[in-house]
Amino acid sequence: MISSIFSRLRIVLIEPSPRIGDVALRHKSRLLNLFLLIFILAFAGVDFVYLLTKPGYIPPWYGYIFLVAAYLLNKVGQYGIASSLTIAMFPIVIFTNIVSGGAANPVITLYYLIPGLIFGGILLSIRSTMIFACAGIVMILSMPYLTPQAFAGISSVIGPLSSMVICGVLVLVSMWSRDQIEKEQQSELRDSEERLRFALDAANMGTWSWDIETGAVKWSEKIENIFGMQRGEFDGQYSTYLSIIHPEDLPQLQNTIQRSLEEKDFVYLVEHRIQLSNGEIRWLEGRGNVYRNSAEKPVRMAGTVVDITDRKRAEQALRHAEEKYRDIVENSAHGIFQSTPEGKFLSTNTAMARIYGYDSSQGFVDAISAIPEQIYANPLDREAFMYALETDGAIHGFEARHRRKDGSTIWISSNARAVRDSSGRILYHEGTIEDITSRKEAETERERLLNELGAKNAELERFVYTVSHDLKSPLVTIVGFLGYLEDDFRTGNIEALHKDLDRISRAAFKMQDLLKDLLDLSRIGRMMNESQTVSFNTLVNEALELTDGRLHERGIQVDVESDMPSVYGDAKRLLELVQNLIDNAAKYMGNQPEPRIEIGCKGFDDEKPIFFVRDNGIGIAPEHHERIFGLFNQLDPNVDGTGIGLALVKRIVEYHGGRIWVESEEGQGATFLFTLQTAQDNSTKPH
Repeated sequence: MISSIFSRLRIVLIEPSPRIGDVALRHKSRLLNLFLLIFILAFAGVDFVYLLTKPGYIPPWYGYIFLVAAYLLNKVGQYGIASSLTIAMFPIVIFTNIVSGGAANPVITLYYLIPGLIFGGILLSIRSTMIFACAGIVMILSMPYLTPQAFAGISSVIGPLSSMVICGVLVLVSMWSRDQIEKEQQSELRDSEERLRFALDAANMGTWSWDIETGAVKWSEKIENIFGMQRGEFDGQYSTYLSIIHPEDLPQLQNTIQRSLEEKDFVYLVEHRIQLSNGEIRWLEGRGNVYRNSAEKPVRMAGTVVDITDRKRAEQALRHAEEKYRDIVENSAHGIFQSTPEGKFLSTNTAMARIYGYDSSQGFVDAISAIPEQIYANPLDREAFMYALETDGAIHGFEARHRRKDGSTIWISSNARAVRDSSGRILYHEGTIEDITSRKEAETERERLLNELGAKNAELERFVYTVSHDLKSPLVTIVGFLGYLEDDFRTGNIEALHKDLDRISRAAFKMQDLLKDLLDLSRIGRMMNESQTVSFNTLVNEALELTDGRLHERGIQVDVESDMPSVYGDAKRLLELVQNLIDNAAKYMGNQPEPRIEIGCKGFDDEKPIFFVRDNGIGIAPEHHERIFGLFNQLDPNVDGTGIGLALVKRIVEYHGGRIWVESEEGQGATFLFTLQTAQDNSTKPH
């Protein structure tokens, strides 16, 4: 019921006018309707809120005129006018808003030209978008002169101007690239269709169609020639077609047809013989698809037939020749194969069969009846392989993903050539393959490590910047108060002298704490103590002793679950982990009259126990859940500390192969959850 309503609303509100026939243009018109509806609803919601909260607020009614007019024009099929009107709305409304004095911040208002530019990149041609971009740049440059009361000078629009230029270049380059890709795809499509026509003619292939309900069969003229009939001789009956099939192959053919009708995903592909009226035997290959009605009942089959008699004779000859080289082939470390252009293996060696997960080469050859569908993970790779052989006659180092017997994929490097007869017709392909999966995995791992190194370098740059900033603060305090100290000493102001010394002392201790925390953080990732199995309850008890002063001072009740699992790792680091979490919970209790901390274990994640430290303090807003684990990120600057504690906690947990996260709402306490391994795991072994 609900889906039906939404469907009708989509048709009424979003679907383009039937007057627009072009598929690409209909897509753009549909997209424009959707954007306009979103804009209208969003702006109406914002204006409604302003009307309720800002006395004297006057909505920009002229913007609604543009939006509604563009929507109505688009709904009646005038997409070009509607899209131009929509794009024109941005500079006109922005200009009017600034000139009339309605813009709260004119400079920020100019930035709204950029969504218009992006919108133009979606809806307009590259030429129109370029005009819009140039017009926007000119408008930004002219604003300090047209409305000097709103702008301090040309320097005040440098920000929106540079953003407009950069976005304009990016949008235009993107549009140009998109147009080039579309042209190339159209060209490739035309080439593919032309190759298909040539292939049908070159392969002497005929087409057929069978009406399953009536039994009527339609053949192309080419099939009548293949079946040795005169044009128009075939009466179009299915029974007549079956009577031509070789008696020994008839059961197999009927079984294949029946499976195609009964099994929806079954591929109709069959090779069989026919017996002509003059007694001649020919080999045929049939391919086809089953077409079903809305009730999934088969109603029609259609496909192709090709005379493969010459190929079958060639296969027979090849099988005899292949015996001469069997010993050499079987002793090769690489896979060696011969296959038909149509996609069936003639022979392989044992090494190739094993690469694909088969015990014997014959079992492999028998199991693979269609190389493109059964071997290639990506059909386009098969097309590229065949195209290279047809045009160049050989291919070297062709890499592609193949499927093994168990369904897994491997990377293969192929070398092959096309073997032709005296007339130049390809008889078969022969070549070698090498399993390069390990090499590909190594390349992937190398790329991952390079990316990880890049991320580490970026993190190091941020770290150095932050550290230099936070170390500078106490140094500035010390230097500043040394000047005050000299003045107070000269004037003999003993009370001020003591205050100056106190400030200098506190700044020095803050720097000392900061350096100590940074040293602890730098040690994570280097082996400081031998890993061992340690009771988590023991760690908690030791951490509580170390934080007893703060806990006792605040009167915090601590509840610890008994018999928690033991963990494996660096006991000293794990103690720092628990101590920091308890200390953090105590520091951020706020004014809680009955402060409480709970420590326990609940459930498992990836076979690792999930431990938690829960408090009923001030809590953490969801938008800060990730930020709190960064360096020097203190949510409350009035709380003592360096802002490194949770970064240290995160580094220790990840060093031990676990993960940490927080569940909290502001004012409702916080629960820090983390996982640790209970036994040595080589994949996450501390090192």
